[in-house]
Amino acid sequence: MKRRSLARFGLVVAAAVILSNPSPMYFDILPDALGFFFLWLAFRRLAELVPAFDDVREAGNKLLLITTLRIPAWFAMMTIWGGDASQRALIAVCCFVSAILELCYLIPWIHRLFEAFYRLGEQYGCTSAITVTGSRFRMAPEKLEVLTVVFFSVRAVLSCLPEMTLVPVYDSAEEYSWNWNRMYIPCAVIAAVVLLIFAAVWLCYFIAYVRRVGRDVEGCEELRTLDATAPCRYRQPPALLRCVSFLYLAGIVLSIDIYVDRMNLLPDILSALAFAGCGFYLRRLRGRGRAVWILPLVWGGVTLAHTALWTRFFRVYSIGAIERLEAAAREYRVILVVSALSEALFLATAIVLFAALLGVTRDFTGKPAADGRLLRADVEMRRSLTRSLTMSLVFACLTAGLSFFYELSLSETVDIVTDYSYLSVPRFEWAQLVLWVATAAWLIVSLRYFGRLREETEPVD
Repeated sequence: MKRRSLARFGLVVAAAVILSNPSPMYFDILPDALGFFFLWLAFRRLAELVPAFDDVREAGNKLLLITTLRIPAWFAMMTIWGGDASQRALIAVCCFVSAILELCYLIPWIHRLFEAFYRLGEQYGCTSAITVTGSRFRMAPEKLEVLTVVFFSVRAVLSCLPEMTLVPVYDSAEEYSWNWNRMYIPCAVIAAVVLLIFAAVWLCYFIAYVRRVGRDVEGCEELRTLDATAPCRYRQPPALLRCVSFLYLAGIVLSIDIYVDRMNLLPDILSALAFAGCGFYLRRLRGRGRAVWILPLVWGGVTLAHTALWTRFFRVYSIGAIERLEAAAREYRVILVVSALSEALFLATAIVLFAALLGVTRDFTGKPAADGRLLRADVEMRRSLTRSLTMSLVFACLTAGLSFFYELSLSETVDIVTDYSYLSVPRFEWAQLVLWVATAAWLIVSLRYFGRLREETEPVD
């Protein structure tokens, strides 16, 4: 029988590749948040045995949050870019501040990572972690740590320096003394090429080091013995339920539609990914049911297509054009069809998650009495949990219906006369407010449900 890996060093390699790519103007084709999530998964089992890796994961949680926030920030930057050219300096400022903020957390995290590797070599005999070994791409661990810090510092600099060309320089006689915007693309290309060359060098040494450490860890019998005798907290129901509740509640929050100039700053793909993570842990908790994580991903694909169509439409048309132009009305009907499909898949996701959580409620709550029956208090507790979960499903369905109604209502507008022209506004502008209220109620009911569920499943000392 094949032994389970103590650490997924393949995920560490994948994370290193993801973190090494350039990200101009907040756009990251391989999101850094995915890389830190891979690292969080990679060291999950090893953190149970070596406390230093638990510190690495805790420090990585802050970086995971910061890099995740860059995703909606990118949509905000694109809104600023397309809305008002005079505000392009904000893009440079935000990128610069973000780079400094990430480095403030990233450099201590790198130190903790190499400190954890040092603990492996010092306490468990993994010599590759503290000495120069191997025949290819050899470098002392302390020098590799310095190289890693230098690489990510250079990456931060090269990611925000091209954005400085977006800052306009005004002259009293003409609009611009020099059109810096023309320099953005050449600077971005040069920065990307330099960064990729540096990244290739760093990856060769770092991946070689990680693979050598991984072989030593897998062959360490002391760690194997410790792993066989130590209880795995992350596999126990309370720990898994904490992950389930966090991801489910995150999915609700990320499903809120915040529009700026008809641009959704929180696209539903983020909510779909959170629900997919929730389903993944539900499957691990119950040992069955692939649909709980596959269906949210399918919904995410459809909602991503809807977001692309929606963004393209409102870059060309205004809401008043839907009633006045046949071409705009035709394109908007396509958006409504995709929206209806997206909301139907969301309803299916909500129902599947409801069934899985209902199974969790039945499997992990209630204490059997001496005669084999549940006590009356336990029966009432299960009923209360089921009622809260059912209310959560009702509000989820309500938000889906209201979300579609809001998009449908944009096709009906009224004209408001201003001093010099008129302004077209949706006839049912209150629909978005009602949608927010329903989502808030969904979140409150879910908080109550998960709070009580976790209390019932926490071990009693």
